[in-house]
Amino acid sequence: MLSTMRAQTPASHPPSVPVHFLGMSQIVSYGFLFYAFALLREPLGQKLGLAPTIILTAISASLLIQGALSYIVGKWADHFGGLRVLASGFFIGAIGIASLVFVTNLIMMMFCFILIGIAIAMCTYEVAFSTVVQLDEKRSRWLISVVSFYGGVASSLAWVTLQPLLTEYGFAIACAFAACLLFIMGLMASFHARKQAQPHKAKGQIAPFHFASLQSSEKRALIILASANGIEYFTFAATALFWIRWFTDLFGDVTIAVWLAALYGPFQVVGRLLEMQLAKKIDARITGLIAALLTPLTLFLAQFADIRLAIITMVFFGIGHGILTVTFGFVTNLYFRAEIYGRAKGIIAAPRAVGMASGPLVAGLIYAYNPAYFMPSFIASSAIVAGLIGLLLRLKPTNAVHIS
Repeated sequence: MLSTMRAQTPASHPPSVPVHFLGMSQIVSYGFLFYAFALLREPLGQKLGLAPTIILTAISASLLIQGALSYIVGKWADHFGGLRVLASGFFIGAIGIASLVFVTNLIMMMFCFILIGIAIAMCTYEVAFSTVVQLDEKRSRWLISVVSFYGGVASSLAWVTLQPLLTEYGFAIACAFAACLLFIMGLMASFHARKQAQPHKAKGQIAPFHFASLQSSEKRALIILASANGIEYFTFAATALFWIRWFTDLFGDVTIAVWLAALYGPFQVVGRLLEMQLAKKIDARITGLIAALLTPLTLFLAQFADIRLAIITMVFFGIGHGILTVTFGFVTNLYFRAEIYGRAKGIIAAPRAVGMASGPLVAGLIYAYNPAYFMPSFIASSAIVAGLIGLLLRLKPTNAVHIS
């Protein structure tokens, strides 16, 4: 059995990592570098006289930048330590968001989104999870669950905070507020980096990581995890941004649609709480497989114009994705030790970023062509994710830290 199935709770083992800071960092990074643009994109477009599609394209481009940089950022995390990378990412993000206040044309705006894309690559889950693995590898599953638990409320807190600022004070103050939060989080990450023993190594001393030198099971795990991540986040991004449109068409009431879509966030947190409890009893690959199977089931139920089934859909869609975030974070550590985790996670994160960037565009094209094809298409893609995670059960973990 995996040692992580018997993980102790924090009550018996006080955290040796700044886990609550890392959790709050994900609220700020996701909330104010990604989810914030659900509110900021319209006033930004009005400020520059640009169509909403151009702003969405810029956001997608920033996610592609994240994918392009993911391996390099993972290498930096392995070399310098995740907290140092996290701090730099927050400072870059603060500059990118603050600069949006002063842009006057498309070229200046794209430069800001380049900075935002770099920041997203440096201060979201991949780097936070790398930090956890580096500082307390034995309890990484529990601690990854705690970090992702905080991240589950990023969208709600960002929207609740920014909407009043936009309404009362306008775009510039909202951006300034977001930039200040990012800058403060960068200062806090720098403080924790100085306190913690980080794997800061001289050039040439970093643990080698080459695909050709990996064990056969490690190669297969890397390919499976990268493929599953890409397809899962493609499916998630495509459906998550279309729930309001889907339920509006299904029930003919946008208010009902908004309330149904809003169920996702809280139940994503519930999924992570469940993962914390299951960590003491069940292999993370099994909980991941169960969660992955929930997605095609919920997408199937979403096709019926029944409010009760719609509620069930959103509850289990949130729970499933909440668990899968932990699965992809921890299962990587089953095969790749702390010294190389950042680079392995960087490779796995690249298709994830591409999936998140392309999912909404593909969803829009399918929905415009024929809405009847929308849910069946993503039921199929989510079933592939479940199949890929199932294949991991055939691969024995190779990281000695998690093998007893």
